Formats: sequence, structure tokens, C-alpha cells
Amino acid sequence: MFEFLITICTLGNPCLTVTDTEGTRYPTHSACVREAQSRQVPILLQMLEQGYRLEHTQITCHIPGARTDS
Repeated sequence: MFEFLITICTLGNPCLTVTDTEGTRYPTHSACVREAQSRQVPILLQMLEQGYRLEHTQITCHIPGARTDS
């Protein structure tokens, strides 16, 4: 079961981190990515409309508690 983390960085501002506040878990990596993308797009559009300059954005889907080091 996967959960997502969306990171959005704009020039001159701290990065914004978005997670699923309801703690929803997704059965596959692709389902997690699709949900994260559907949540990311409205946020990006609103930020761009407000004049923010996008520097970096990233979607990460991971298994909670799983080790990521080698």
C-alpha cells in the first residue's frame, strides 16, 4: 500500500509539501501516482495564476515505514 508526497518549490519561497491528510493508501504505485497528479495540478494552476514562479515539483509514492537506503 502506497502513500504520496508532493513537493512544490517556487522561487524565493520555502517548498510546499502536500500529503493525503486522510491517510489514504493506494494499492499500486501507478494508482498512487495518478491520485497525486490529480491533486497536484489544481495546486500548480492556482500558484501560477497567483504569480508564483515554479522552480521544482516532484511526486513521490512510497510504502510507509519501508527503508529507502541501500
